[in-house]
Amino acid sequence: MKEAEMKKDPDYYMFRAYDIRGIYGKDMTAEKMLKIGMALGLFLKKHKMDTKGVTVAYDIRTFSALLHHALIAGLASTGIKVSHMTKPSPFGVALFNAWKNEQDAAVFLTASHLPPEWAGVKFYYGDGVGFSKEDLMEIRDLYFTLKQNAASKDSSKLAEWHQLFNIAQVDMTEEYIKFMKDNFILEHPLKVVIDCGNGSMSLIAERLFKEVGYEIIPLYCEPDPVSPNRESEPSPESLKTLSELVQKEHADFGIGFDGDGDRALIVDDKGRVLMADILGTLLAQYLLEKGQFSEKQLVLANVECSLVIEKMLTGKVEIKRIPVGHTFLTLYARKYPNTLIGIEGSGHMVFPQFYLFDDSVLVPLLTGKMIAEKKTSLSTLVDSLPKSFTLRENVDCPDAIKFQVLEKLKEELLKEYKNVNTIDGIRIDFGPEKGWILIRVSNTSPMIRLICESLEKAEAEKMLRTFKELLVKKIEEFQK
Repeated sequence: MKEAEMKKDPDYYMFRAYDIRGIYGKDMTAEKMLKIGMALGLFLKKHKMDTKGVTVAYDIRTFSALLHHALIAGLASTGIKVSHMTKPSPFGVALFNAWKNEQDAAVFLTASHLPPEWAGVKFYYGDGVGFSKEDLMEIRDLYFTLKQNAASKDSSKLAEWHQLFNIAQVDMTEEYIKFMKDNFILEHPLKVVIDCGNGSMSLIAERLFKEVGYEIIPLYCEPDPVSPNRESEPSPESLKTLSELVQKEHADFGIGFDGDGDRALIVDDKGRVLMADILGTLLAQYLLEKGQFSEKQLVLANVECSLVIEKMLTGKVEIKRIPVGHTFLTLYARKYPNTLIGIEGSGHMVFPQFYLFDDSVLVPLLTGKMIAEKKTSLSTLVDSLPKSFTLRENVDCPDAIKFQVLEKLKEELLKEYKNVNTIDGIRIDFGPEKGWILIRVSNTSPMIRLICESLEKAEAEKMLRTFKELLVKKIEEFQK
């Protein structure tokens, strides 16, 4: 089926760049999930990834177990070996099973931080690297082929009875906790406030951190699929109660997990919510101090991350800017084996010395080890970094022309400026002292985003003003 024909079907819009998602009962149903499972199985068989099995797991949403079993039925019907977790789990435990057992792939059913009526599914290779956009589009095409075949009663793509495998039940919780204790045990306890937001990390966080050696103050650590106490998305706004409790209890730091457990934001002992690029810079410094590396290490940071990374790490590591999107962290970390840390502005981080997937618990566990070994407070370390000023603005631009506008602007800016990165939008770097500006098209809205950063507020304001005028002028030219 051609893409133009697929676009006429509402199912086409479930398939996104990094996952498949939609509202349960409207976009996403058990029948559709069955076909998604079948499409995944055919994809794996086509690419010769059908011998070691697939882990399938799910989050705490009310319908996730139902969709989980539908996907398993579809996947297993193609002759793929399936290991499924029989109860809800955090993201990290699910991916740990596939990685530890060297499986072909892992599937996690979640819509992450989206509202409770949203359903979704994410695919990963067995080593924890997320499926690329191209992989997902291939699965989409197989899904539509299956829909066509169903209409014609063609079941030739399914495995025969003697080609099927029993569906295995797994639970790697004990092995997962042991791994964390082996790598992150504290010699002296730290006090930490844990805010699970009533999400999937509620299933394991308290026990895990206690066993690693922390004194725990739990906040919203009872599983509840409707997230009654705060938004599932961790942000400075949604973590205000956590910030206040950290200060009130004189805790060493606080942790705010997202809904499925692949992201965590850290609150320092002064109650400040730390952005991933700031904390990532500190963790990179810590890992460099600890490690004995035979070659120069690489730090991956997406194009939205702070210039503080260059300011503090230039000369110590190679810094590579990558596209926005957490899947790119895992893809690039696999591509570059000397990666020390990967940082995504929204809060995802990867630490390949442990494994490639973005498991949220590694961030606080490494943070705790860092401040315990340095015998200092997290706020002291944060205050040692230079302060920068980041400004953001969205400029309305019709969907029909927004990519053309950016392309034309790119041609002109490449001629005028030397340090231009076009891997994801247009990022112009003026050096660690001056700052940078990023111009990116919104993939979901009729707008173009401007983000700039400088060590001086006036310089950031000047950059934003200058490039906004250029952008608005270019939009007006296309609209004439």
